[in-house]
Amino acid sequence: MSSTTKQSLTTKKKRELISAKYDLNHKPVNYNDLSYNNKIYLLAIFRVLTDEAFEVIIPLNSIKHDKCLSPTKAMDLDVLNCLYTKGIILVDPSSKIEAFNFKNNKITNDFDSEEVNWIVNIGTEGERQPLYESYRTTYNDIVNNIYFDENTQIYSFTYTLAYNEALIYLQYRCEELGFVYGAGDRTLIFIYQILNNFSVSEIYNFIDQAVEEDYFYYSNIKMNKEHFGHSIPERMLKMSEKTKINKKVLTKNSRNDSIPRSTLSSIYYELIIEKDDEGFTESPKVFWSETLESFYTKE
Repeated sequence: MSSTTKQSLTTKKKRELISAKYDLNHKPVNYNDLSYNNKIYLLAIFRVLTDEAFEVIIPLNSIKHDKCLSPTKAMDLDVLNCLYTKGIILVDPSSKIEAFNFKNNKITNDFDSEEVNWIVNIGTEGERQPLYESYRTTYNDIVNNIYFDENTQIYSFTYTLAYNEALIYLQYRCEELGFVYGAGDRTLIFIYQILNNFSVSEIYNFIDQAVEEDYFYYSNIKMNKEHFGHSIPERMLKMSEKTKINKKVLTKNSRNDSIPRSTLSSIYYELIIEKDDEGFTESPKVFWSETLESFYTKE
């Protein structure tokens, strides 16, 4: 992120301003105060966004193309922001200068969340743990304990993950046809509704058909591409309702090779609950009622 304001700050002065603003002298967050979701977020970050020295969280933009933290960049940023606003991770002041913005010879309050390094701010008795110790603590806790009182968090998490997996495929299909799909609240609400009865692998069918119908419709009436995609959410919802009424059995598609499975998905479904890819192959509502609800219920 570069400034648009002319200035005379030297590199040394910029580094001093960054170090002062993003001072690491913060009381560490006690691990036991973290929510279950935050622990899952951290474990995924430790797996996919750490340097080889295992000392810092590397920038989001440095992640390899065959890996991803979550299904979408928007969810990636939500995860990082969630941990940052709670003080669980801190901006590393040694991040590259270009990640920060300067104006009128001062550092501004904004920074590029995709370009900074992060410091894990977890500890006990006021002492910040090294990243490798935080990883060990988080891993052992998540793998060996079941959080029976976190039902609401987990239910919401599985829906959010499924929604973003459907969304990234929808955006991918639109990009194939040469237009960008901007998802808003209507898309979110309609896809959540569809997820009550269908898995992401089944929703691929609705997406394929809705995207093609929308594209041909707006192409035939010669509309600008800025209008493309507007009818997609409603088309998908109508298809899902008709499919449910007719009790039609849908094809369960495989994952698209161009869209890697997220680390959050594999950690939760494989490592934590020791299943496979049910976040993709099963409706989150159905999977909750048939499997997860009992998993998180004390006998």
